[in-house]
Amino acid sequence: MKTNAIFFFFILFILNITYGFSQEPFITTWQSNFPGTSLNNQILIPGTGEEFFIEWEEVDDPTNNGTQMGNDHTLVTFPQPGTYRVSISGNFN
Repeated sequence: MKTNAIFFFFILFILNITYGFSQEPFITTWQSNFPGTSLNNQILIPGTGEEFFIEWEEVDDPTNNGTQMGNDHTLVTFPQPGTYRVSISGNFN
């Protein structure tokens, strides 16, 4: 019985190394100045989850970038209106 348990955990270890159990980032592009419920330099990410990681960068100027943590519906404020690539990873649905 002990051998079976060790074998089972070994297989899980190999699968985790090979395929990984972590979620791939969810990447989208947003134009912040479209009409909506937020200001023209903001986006509202509609989702659920706790402590997910948000990374963003302006499409025409990748040096304009930032990060923040999100929980459920999360408001992201950019320095200026524009088109932004947003990557979300972690516990996000």
